[in-house]
Amino acid sequence: MNAWDRMIAVFSPQQALRNETARLAVDQVRSVRARQSKRWLDNTGVADFDVNTGRVEDAIPRAAVNRRRIRRLLATNPYASKVRQTLLNNLVGFGIVGTPKAPKKVIEAWKVWVKNADWQRRLDFYGLQDLAIGTMLGDGECFIVRRFDRSKDGVVATRIEVLDGDMLDPGSGQQAIEYDDFGRPTKYRFKASRNALSSRAGKPLEFAAADVIHLYRPDWPGQMRGRSIFEPVIKRFEDIDEYIEADVVRKKIESCFAAFITPSEESIGQELPMGADSDEITINDLEVEFFEPGMIQRLQAGDQVTFGDPKPSTAIAEFSRVVLLGATTGAGVPYEHGTGDLSNVNYSSYRAGTLEFQRFCGRLQWLLIIPGMLERIWDWFLEDAFQTGMIAKRFYEIGWTPPAFESIDRLKDAKAIREELGMGVTSLRKEIGARGENFDELVEEIAQDKVKLEQLGLQLEGTNAPARGGPDKGSANNEGDNGNASGD
Repeated sequence: MNAWDRMIAVFSPQQALRNETARLAVDQVRSVRARQSKRWLDNTGVADFDVNTGRVEDAIPRAAVNRRRIRRLLATNPYASKVRQTLLNNLVGFGIVGTPKAPKKVIEAWKVWVKNADWQRRLDFYGLQDLAIGTMLGDGECFIVRRFDRSKDGVVATRIEVLDGDMLDPGSGQQAIEYDDFGRPTKYRFKASRNALSSRAGKPLEFAAADVIHLYRPDWPGQMRGRSIFEPVIKRFEDIDEYIEADVVRKKIESCFAAFITPSEESIGQELPMGADSDEITINDLEVEFFEPGMIQRLQAGDQVTFGDPKPSTAIAEFSRVVLLGATTGAGVPYEHGTGDLSNVNYSSYRAGTLEFQRFCGRLQWLLIIPGMLERIWDWFLEDAFQTGMIAKRFYEIGWTPPAFESIDRLKDAKAIREELGMGVTSLRKEIGARGENFDELVEEIAQDKVKLEQLGLQLEGTNAPARGGPDKGSANNEGDNGNASGD
């Protein structure tokens, strides 16, 4: 408030308050317009997508959203949190399982390592997948660092530590990530501790690029840092929070005004009798009245009372739906999956949206997560195991099995798969893999089950194994006319 407004406030506080409110509103509008006009400008005032420095990274619009803002959104906004959890459920699920195509000794060593993969000794390999992918979805990138722990005999010493972008250490006048002349990373520097007061805080840890996986989704050639999937839609999610908060405040204000008294001409100037009076709270020079439970109060002759009638909010549902349609779509998740609202779908529309979402998840799994993260970790495992003499060869193949997508109509899908198998347009191995199962393990398990059933003289409905020692099909002594044991 300037000197002029302070002088006005001496004679008319209300006018001074209105002046200050108007000034704040004008400043806010100017601030918004300034941000809009400079949205794509760098520090020199030049639009960053017009800069031609020879580096592709400089031609990409700079990140406009701080990762802390996104983390706060994921921690406080239920819809954004649901979108992230939906992506994790479908990308990772209970883990992308790796099955080595190698001798039994290698397979057993891998199974033991999976349980001891975490450098922090908190998670197994599948838990680390969930942590790494979740960090990548929120921050846009994560760093998977190779560490070594030789404290356990018979366990491959390679350990995995997942770090976020805040752990990069650009201090001491050096770059946090160093690149060679071809734009390939050669070295990474990380903070030794998250605690700035730690005794090791000033000693960064350096890792060769061969020991670090920088996991992010490259959207443009030459991109060097990741961008969160929530960056384009964070404003949409924030609009939902602001709208709901404003509507809740409005409803609370409405509920505070229970009744309005219109005094009669005879009662003007007299003490208002309704409720408990107050010497401190007044509106328009009239005391604010209060209601108490069970209160019975007589009015002056001619006084009128009008009770408050709060109106229901009819637009909030439609507003939320329109905003969330854009927010979930921008994050790559169907509206129904991101919100749990299935009120406006039928079987066909839900299935069509689900198939598109499955294809999106498959792209991330097979084009980014498996080749960019899991295959490199498998290579670390083989390298360490070979150098320590635990395995005989340096290289073995491995098959990765992502989590299966649940069938919407299992009977229809099973019939379709059966027809396609009969036509020879697909294979049993491929269909079993699509269900999230390993073909070799599954057929071995089925064979073991059949042997066990034959030993017990049992045959379950739907199996094609004859019951050794059991009653023959078509026997007059059979209780069921199809040769199976009757359930009655």
